[in-house]
Amino acid sequence: MRNIKSFFFLAAIFFSVFVVGCKDNIVSESDLQPPSGMNATFSSIQKQLFNTSCATSGCHTGNNPQAGLNLSEGSAYNNLINVQSVLYPNLKRVTPGNKEASLLFMVLSYNSETKMPPTGKLQQSLIDSVGAWIDKGAQNN
Repeated sequence: MRNIKSFFFLAAIFFSVFVVGCKDNIVSESDLQPPSGMNATFSSIQKQLFNTSCATSGCHTGNNPQAGLNLSEGSAYNNLINVQSVLYPNLKRVTPGNKEASLLFMVLSYNSETKMPPTGKLQQSLIDSVGAWIDKGAQNN
């Protein structure tokens, strides 16, 4: 009888440690929400990021955009989602549901050889918003 009590006691301790240790790896819907004041929607990212920092003269706009990537309104979404990168053919520009495999997130986070925008790293809240949008499926919303 004593061995059974010891077994259940040890099992309870193990289970408690396991649950507490794993709770940080659980992703909830709130983890995918953008920081306050930011919207993780494509339309918001188009207005707050692409229109102001990317689709500018000499960069990602016009007939001959850098890296063949036109981020102008009306063109950006179709040029990003599941499209292979010209510079990094083994990567897609945006892999819906996976920001870590998306070149857009890598270059904005300065986690690749290429860093965008070249004028300096964006505010972290904007980068987080792009990451949340990608992780939530990169919808055209």
